[in-house]
Amino acid sequence: MTGNLHKLFRSTFFLIFSISFSLNAQTDSSDYDFEDIITDFIKESADQSGTESSIDYFENLMNNPVDINSAGINELQAIPYIDLQTAEIIVKQRETFGPFFSTSELYSVKNISAELVTKLLPFIKADIKQVKQNKDSQNIFYNFGKKIKLTFRSRLSTDLQKREGFIDNKFAGSPYHVYNRLKINYGNNYQAGLLAEKDAGEKSLTDFSSFYLELKDAGVIDNIIVGDYQLQFGNGLALSGGYGISKGSGAVFPVAKNYFSSRPYSSSYECNFFRGITGAFSFNDFHITTFFSRNSFDAKIDSLSDQILSTPLGGFHRTLNEINSIDKASESLLGISLSFDFNKNINAGILYFHSSFSNAFTQSDFKKSGSNFNYYSLFYNLYLENVCINGESAFDSKAVSSLASVQIAASKYFTFVTSFRNYPYNYVNLHGAGFGERTGATNNELGYYSGFKWSTVFGTVNFYFDQYYFPYATYYNPLPSSGNEFLFDLSSTLSKGINFHARIRREIKDVSSDINNLSSVVPGTKYLTKFELTYNISPRLKLKESFSYNNFSIKKISSYEDGFLISQEINYYLFDRLKISSRICFFKAQSINSAVYEYENDLPGYLTSNIYTGEGTRLYFMLNYNIYEKLEFSIKYSETLKPKEKTLGSGYLTIDGNLDNKISMQIDWKL
Repeated sequence: MTGNLHKLFRSTFFLIFSISFSLNAQTDSSDYDFEDIITDFIKESADQSGTESSIDYFENLMNNPVDINSAGINELQAIPYIDLQTAEIIVKQRETFGPFFSTSELYSVKNISAELVTKLLPFIKADIKQVKQNKDSQNIFYNFGKKIKLTFRSRLSTDLQKREGFIDNKFAGSPYHVYNRLKINYGNNYQAGLLAEKDAGEKSLTDFSSFYLELKDAGVIDNIIVGDYQLQFGNGLALSGGYGISKGSGAVFPVAKNYFSSRPYSSSYECNFFRGITGAFSFNDFHITTFFSRNSFDAKIDSLSDQILSTPLGGFHRTLNEINSIDKASESLLGISLSFDFNKNINAGILYFHSSFSNAFTQSDFKKSGSNFNYYSLFYNLYLENVCINGESAFDSKAVSSLASVQIAASKYFTFVTSFRNYPYNYVNLHGAGFGERTGATNNELGYYSGFKWSTVFGTVNFYFDQYYFPYATYYNPLPSSGNEFLFDLSSTLSKGINFHARIRREIKDVSSDINNLSSVVPGTKYLTKFELTYNISPRLKLKESFSYNNFSIKKISSYEDGFLISQEINYYLFDRLKISSRICFFKAQSINSAVYEYENDLPGYLTSNIYTGEGTRLYFMLNYNIYEKLEFSIKYSETLKPKEKTLGSGYLTIDGNLDNKISMQIDWKL
């Protein structure tokens, strides 16, 4: 049956692929999907460690949009696509003409293009009621008359081919991935969330569970969270919210990471969150955040020394070894942050927190050691006329890690940013995720970054150049190494309903290689090129075609390889409540060095990140059906076929055969 199903889907995709070339553009569409946002801001890389948390950041922002009637310049710049110039225009418009009655009013604001406004809409709101109320006089019982809103999401997925771990009974549980999440909102002030997840191979349906209760916007209370939460202050050098947005096609946005203090945690990623209580309070221009957390985590403990040898971050509990590492250690964390706003032009703050672990970490030159850690941080934002100076310095009692950036809005068309980072090799990075070459690795790096965003008659150009140096050995190189990269990205509207996107990235980076039986680092050069055309055929039909080509070379040892990918995507509303999405890709790449990276639309609130090596095809077919206004059902079939391979995967995840296919289903219910 699987073989027949495979043939049916492949035939369907080839038909779609052929038909799409005969269609001509007619009208525009305002449809803007989650995949577009991610691919704009997350760099294609073999290191996908920060991708899941980055996706969660964007989804949280879309589910909790920023209020353009109350947000300051700092908060507005945390929104994708908003640079200093755009943030200043929004604030000046609000101060001159009063609050916005709807987000669509931005279309009429001078010097903000309609294209930019359309991109901003998923992340913003205009809460006129909140503006009219006096926040300081609002009591915590104000919204008790509001109705309760429930949002429930349930997801089930499974591979259609058996993996070795199930065949050999090495995995304790079933091959199903099960995800359930419930969110409850009571008015605008109260929120609760509960999440339970089981990965494929795990036994319990609640192998990972998370919860939170939140009170927000009540008098001097910004928010109080009991349960699971995230923190971020300054540029995230000491405490970061878990997302790792680094270099991408947006040259300006990722550099100056703006802090959000505290927010509930609602992701299924089983690391980088706190469990306890936190409170954020505002007294006019003075802000204070306190927090306490005690959270257990997976660890491998040395039986003799009782020290922590490693901390697995995958969150998998399938095999006996993985099960034996569950919650073997814990961390207690206590801290406070104080910040102050000076005449809306200066924001500065300090942070202190103490972290203690139940077990000490083993001694290491490049990792944390011991069981007690203290952190101090100073962060600031200074706004002058069309200039923003932003930075943070964090001290871990041994070394100071720092980042400083300057953003200049030279005109309504041109914004420039430059940034310098200095992360010492001996800075212990517990919960930081500073901007840099290695997402989240806020140590052993020195770098200088410059970039600009330029709106021209041909489209929007983003360009950056980044030069970096690793003074000591890294995970990938046994010796000090360095590198540099530049990116050129052009996004243009060719005509009504037709958009063009081109991206060229070149990176020269030291890589490890054996020369004359000696371990050495030599420069490797990688070019990544991608061209994309999007056709909005009608409000119901959208096509996307893309071509990617990568090549990698090491001249010193005469090594050269390349990879490419061609894809065709279709999004079609068969009728108002039924959307069909599909894509077929053809790829070929010799190894991970020339691999092609592609993000793929998935079930609502989720995104698949694929790294293609070898030779084959990738296709998926997805249906989203609104059964009625408050109930949506989604189903997706996907497969990767490598005709020249006899097995796929490795270890316990090995598949005997050349086909890796999967089916996923989800229900979203809103009451």
